[in-house]
Amino acid sequence: MISKPLLAFLILVFASLPAAASPCTEEDREYAEFRDNYYEPEEAYAFGAALQPCRLARLHARTRDDLV
Repeated sequence: MISKPLLAFLILVFASLPAAASPCTEEDREYAEFRDNYYEPEEAYAFGAALQPCRLARLHARTRDDLV
């Protein structure tokens, strides 16, 4: 059985993981705040991550056509 201090430590560690997993830095959040929170840094990152495969595919197709 897990001891109470160990259980409390594990809960604390796992509760802080989502905050630590954010790709946005404090500087990103400060810049968004400077712009009157015009955008959410996490949403902007997710949007860019969603577009990246499309842009890479287009670049790959363009490069492939240049080689032929």
